[in-house]
Parts: sequence; structure tokens; C-alpha cells
Amino acid sequence: MISTRHLTTLAVALGIATALPAQTFTTIADTTTPIPGKSGNFELFSSSGSIDAAGNVAFISTPGSSLPDYPYTYTQYPGIYLKTADGLSRIADHTVSGGEFKAFSGVSIDDGRVGFRATDAGNSNGLYFYNGTSYTSWANSSTSIPSGSGNFDGFGASYLRGSTMTFIGNNAGYTQLGIYTTDATGTNTVKILDKNTTIPGMAGSYGFSSELAVTATGNIAFAANTTPGVMTLLGAYSNEHGLVTLANTSTAVPGQAGSFSKFESPPDLDGDLVLFKGYFNNNAGVGLYTQDIAGGTISLLVDTSMTALGGTGNFTGFGGFATDNGHIAFLGNYSGGSAIYLYDNTILSRLIGTGDLVDGHTITSLAFSQEGLAGDYLVFRAGFDGGSGIYSTMLVSAVPEPSTYALIAGSLFLGLTVWRRRKSS
Repeated sequence: MISTRHLTTLAVALGIATALPAQTFTTIADTTTPIPGKSGNFELFSSSGSIDAAGNVAFISTPGSSLPDYPYTYTQYPGIYLKTADGLSRIADHTVSGGEFKAFSGVSIDDGRVGFRATDAGNSNGLYFYNGTSYTSWANSSTSIPSGSGNFDGFGASYLRGSTMTFIGNNAGYTQLGIYTTDATGTNTVKILDKNTTIPGMAGSYGFSSELAVTATGNIAFAANTTPGVMTLLGAYSNEHGLVTLANTSTAVPGQAGSFSKFESPPDLDGDLVLFKGYFNNNAGVGLYTQDIAGGTISLLVDTSMTALGGTGNFTGFGGFATDNGHIAFLGNYSGGSAIYLYDNTILSRLIGTGDLVDGHTITSLAFSQEGLAGDYLVFRAGFDGGSGIYSTMLVSAVPEPSTYALIAGSLFLGLTVWRRRKSS
């Protein structure tokens, strides 16, 4: 019996596009949007945005020109902005009371609340939580490293999920580097694992990338290595299964000969489903794959041997990707362009791409990230001649065209006929 999962894979291989009901795209902010509380318009967006399951969006904007030394003396500042049903607001820059920061990175949003990394006026790095009215410092250079010695000096990725922030932190000399969680009080910081943790099923200890995948239930997935350089393994942690090595450079690649040559950070998670990017054939090919957080069978979603729906030829690579609420979205590249694709209800469809119009602008570039999908909402950044913007949409499930199944059925019939003749001979 051929499943709809296999029918979709065949459709991708045949280059058959499926019908996607009309999507409505909302402009969160673009380079014609006035900056809340400031003069002038936005110039650049340094992130593609983070969205929550209610459609609230947080993003970072930076000046379009070279940043002068702090303190800033002009109208454009790096800042974090929040778009909700109540409108667009500025929640942090160097002028906001209680949030006087000069640099930002790693914004994430959940239930309208925002977590982010920032550098304050005194050059101290920290993780911060904005609850809609005020800020809390969850970890900074005064925070002791749990199950270690001394204090944190720097932070990699941070992810707000419910009332917990999960992050990568290190000391000044990087002799201590690990994955940690903390709560809203900022006093209950816990080590999950660090660079001295033994890797399950492998020799050596971890070297981490700067990004993670995290769920509200505490599941974590990450790319890592045993020596500095290429990410050579994929790991996961859950309360149910503990620490697991999911794949490494000895793991066979589905649909290809040989093993994975490296993995790219970050993976993503939807419950117990891990979505990751893996390279093969000495990095000449790349694909997106899924696997259970406990390990086991790896399934191919899409790779560079498949036709790019709505594009030219095969996929040439993949940008950001994300999974949540049963949806999978990814940025796929092809000759002369790129598009964001949605894998939903076992159907792969093209959502929006270069050459398409959004809010009257012809898209010339796209950016999408792991933080860009939550519930039924998706957010991305689009570039166009003379500017760029952050846009969101509520996902509409794809419906296969009758001709799609007819062509697939015809291809299956032809394949089965050839197979039977070969078997008879």
C-alpha cells in the first residue's frame, strides 16, 4: 500500500505542484513604517521575526547606516519591537526606561511575552524577559554557573517557552560551556548538560553550536561535535528519554548512498518530532529529515535530488526551517530564486517566493527562521527593491489538485506495470 506520505514524495520527485488556497499576508513593519515613538521609518530588520501561537510578532530593527559609538546621537537605534492586536510598540532600545540596552540578538516570543539577549550600557551581556510592562534579568554576568564555578560571561541562543528560558551559556574562557534552563525568578538556573558531559554511544565530550531547538515540555535538540569545527552529530534531551545521540557521520542517509557528512544548526522540534538539516556526498547534497526524539528511523522530507516546486530545476539548498502544530515550513533555494514551502497534511506546497508580490512589492529575497512558525501562524522577512519588511500569515491547509493525484496514479500504474514485466521475465 502506498501512503499519502509516499504519494507526496513522488509528487515532489515529479515536480507536481499542489494547490494552496489563497494566503493573506499581513505587513508587520517595513521600510515605509514609522518607528513607534521616534522620527523616521525603519531602515533594516536584523531578524526575520519570532511569532507565537496567537500571531504576536517580535523583531529586531537596526540602523541602515554604520552604527556610531554608544551613546547614540541620531534617530535610528537598534531596538526590539512588538506587534500585537493592539498595534506596534517599541519595547527595548537604549532610551526605554528599564530596558536601556545598546545591542540585541536572539529574540523569541511566547504568549505575547518576549525573551531576548542584550548588551547593556556597561557592556554586560544578559538574558532578559519582558512581560508586557516590565523587564526581568534572568541571567547575566552576576549569575553563578550551576554545577560549575564562577559566573556566566556570555550567552548563545536563548528560547522562551512558557515560564522557562533555555539557553547556551559560557564563562570567560569557554572552559565551561553548556545548555541551561532558568525561570522567571532568575534564581533557579539548572544545567542540562555541558562540554564535559559524555556523549551517549560515542567517545569524547560535546562542543556545541550556538543554537538549540526547545519545546514547552522541556525537549531539547541540538547539533554538536567532538572536536572544534564541523557539526558532526545530532543530539537530543528529554525528561522521558534523557540524553540521546540521534545521528552522526556514521548514520546512513535515507534515499542516498553513504552516511551524513555534517549537520547544520539549529534543528527544530514539534513535540517529540525532530526536524533537522543534514549533508551528504561530501557536502555536495543536503536535505531535511525527521526523527523521533528517542532515536530510531530517520525519514526524508526533501533533498537536493528533488524538483523545486514552482522553481527552476531541483532544490539547490535550504535556508531556515521550522515545525510546530503538525506544520513544517522551510526556505528552499533553486536556480534564480527561493521560496518558503509548507509541508502540511502530507502535502508539499509553495507558500511564497521571489518574484511574488507582497503588499505591492516584488520580492527579491527571503529570510525565514526556526522562530518563524508557531501554531497556525508564520512570519518571515522579505526584501524588495529599495527596502524590506516583516510579514506574517495564518496558514491555510493545502488541498491536492485532482490532476495531481491523477498524474501520481498514472505514474504509479506505469511503474507497477514495468515492475511486473521485469518480475515476469
